[in-house]
Amino acid sequence: MVLSATGCADKATEAVTSTTESVTTTVTAPSSRVAPTSAPPTAEGSAFDVESVPLAQDLPGTFPYFTLPAGFENPNRDEPVRPRDRVPIWTGDRLEWVIGKVSQSYIHADEDHAFSKFALIDAIDTEVAAAGGSKITESKVPEELVDTIDEDLLVGFNAGLGGIYSQTVNTYLIRTEDRRVWIHLTADSASGHWLIAEELIETTTTK
Repeated sequence: MVLSATGCADKATEAVTSTTESVTTTVTAPSSRVAPTSAPPTAEGSAFDVESVPLAQDLPGTFPYFTLPAGFENPNRDEPVRPRDRVPIWTGDRLEWVIGKVSQSYIHADEDHAFSKFALIDAIDTEVAAAGGSKITESKVPEELVDTIDEDLLVGFNAGLGGIYSQTVNTYLIRTEDRRVWIHLTADSASGHWLIAEELIETTTTK
């Protein structure tokens, strides 16, 4: 009798896979945009000091000195400049009451553009920087301070101050030897408001 035996051997093979991760670094070129100088920070608990803002050399043209950037427009007829009035300007720690000329306007996109809050603020930043101005604050006015403003004044200056109730306020100051020009700017995703006020400063001449 012949016995036949068949042996089956299983061979295990380990496959080692080496994975190499590829890392891509993106380098972004610096923006050419010039931001307005920020006012020096104040010590905790101290009030904003107008004199801390550097003097500008000159102002561009005549009041109101600044125009809406390309792509934006006032949807209504222009509001007449008020030769002398009193308006509240938010400085980040208080309402500064400014007496002098006042110009105000609603801000919408023109018919060829979509409204962009970022583009609007960016363009005004650039305009103010070119004039040697400073951004004083970019913050909300506390509700209890807004409530101290007379309702008739808020209605009369709705085109310029309309966003003061709930929107972040961008406040700018351009200061020269004989005047201060304040800009109040607010915007949301659909439209904006801005107000420009100029107060004259008495200068003393030394003989």
